[in-house]
Amino acid sequence: MKPPSSIQTSEFRDKLAAHLSSRDSQSRSVSR
Repeated sequence: MKPPSSIQTSEFRDKLAAHLSSRDSQSRSVSR
């Protein structure tokens, strides 16, 4: 089994990636 810390880290990275991708798409539409 994975330690809770690694599970939280993977979930955090997943949320962070989604946040960055959404922010990147917003900044692109704004720059246009």
